[in-house]
Amino acid sequence: LQYVVGLLRSTLIVLLATVYALVAVVFALIPPLKRVISSALIRVVLFCLGFIWISTEIVFKNKGRRSQKLKDSWNPGAGDLIVTNWASWVELLLLAYCFNPVFVLPIPDSPVQEAFSITPPPISSTPRRRSGRSSMPEVPSSSRNPSSQLEIVGFTPVSLLTIIRETGRAPPYVSVTKATKPRSLDEIRKTSDRPVVVFPECTTSNGRGLLRFATLFQQQPLPVKGWNLFVMCVRYDPPTGLSPTVTHSIPSLSSFNGKSNPLPHLFTLASSLTTPALTIRLLAQADSPSSPTFMVNEILNVG
Repeated sequence: LQYVVGLLRSTLIVLLATVYALVAVVFALIPPLKRVISSALIRVVLFCLGFIWISTEIVFKNKGRRSQKLKDSWNPGAGDLIVTNWASWVELLLLAYCFNPVFVLPIPDSPVQEAFSITPPPISSTPRRRSGRSSMPEVPSSSRNPSSQLEIVGFTPVSLLTIIRETGRAPPYVSVTKATKPRSLDEIRKTSDRPVVVFPECTTSNGRGLLRFATLFQQQPLPVKGWNLFVMCVRYDPPTGLSPTVTHSIPSLSSFNGKSNPLPHLFTLASSLTTPALTIRLLAQADSPSSPTFMVNEILNVG
């Protein structure tokens, strides 16, 4: 039964994605109509995946200010930035449905990531265990040094379908070729007629922690002025024996060298008979770095 349900749902979602791509071309010159139709198609896709209701919460740094929830404005506009974690392609659909944003992918300085390997030392056959020590072999201190971080030289705007295909991968992305001209995040933001979504981790994670952030806002004074910065966090429930994981931190094994990513994961979610859970947490604009009352020292002194 699960395979039949998964096949029917997956087929319907692929057809809806095809219609979405056609709408993007046919109604390109009529943006309002294009957004209405696209939003309806995306909502149907989320419904087919089981996301009937999505929990959304506005959080405050100061818990005593929760009474201001109804007065808080979380409405990104043209030229604003939405900063969020990236755990799956599902939240990309949600962002597209709610805000109709421009997605950007980072362009690293190095075209290919350097290989990083750890060769553990041979296990010694010590006749007795040292007290207070683990029996695991020790790793040389040189191999415990963190790997060097790729330098991000710019970004490039991409479509919703393109960034969905890149979910689970890491820079350099397949869709970003050598001919792609890197642009600064500020340049993209200033010329955009919609909000811009940026992922500071520059890749997907498992949703249970944050990866090391890339340097996105060099020489940016705080609080920011002239535009708004919106901070968002996505959380999925962990998988169980009956419900698969919604996170998609690595590409599907069958799609590493192809363009079918994330279709295998799509079929897995579509085959599930349980209702997946998605929680969206939005940082209140009163605590955002674009708020006039934002205090840098309060953040630097944390921890």
